Amino acid sequence: MTSRSRGFRAGLADRDVRLRADHVVEAAWTAEGGFGATLELLERDRTISAVFAHNDLIALGVLSALHQRGVRVPDDCAVVGCDDMPFAAYVTPSLTTVRIPMRETGRRAMTLLLDRIRGEQVHGSVLLPVELLVRGSTVGSAGESRGQP
Repeated sequence: MTSRSRGFRAGLADRDVRLRADHVVEAAWTAEGGFGATLELLERDRTISAVFAHNDLIALGVLSALHQRGVRVPDDCAVVGCDDMPFAAYVTPSLTTVRIPMRETGRRAMTLLLDRIRGEQVHGSVLLPVELLVRGSTVGSAGESRGQP
């Protein structure tokens, strides 16, 4: 299970929300994967009200599949992606996403690697803060401008 899955499940548990096993669909981390997984999910349950995609590319496929099936975003189903890819603010509706500090993650990883190469002790792990950018895929038009560039 990925750290994104663990975090998502922990967030649901913190709010006493139960995730049904048949509401979890594995997909390739691509728009095509998100599209196919969403169609599968809708066949299982047409009444889903929210989708968390492990990245923004998957979420792009989710948005497309929902649109194809006449499911209105965010009115009928909210969609959240992850990574805050450059296109996320410009799709319609704009994509609510979790911004991961990729540059800082890479910088910290390189620092830890260099420390280890130098023979220094490296202990524990480093958790960097993430940010939820609320956009149109989870709120009505009043929220469209939040998180926009």
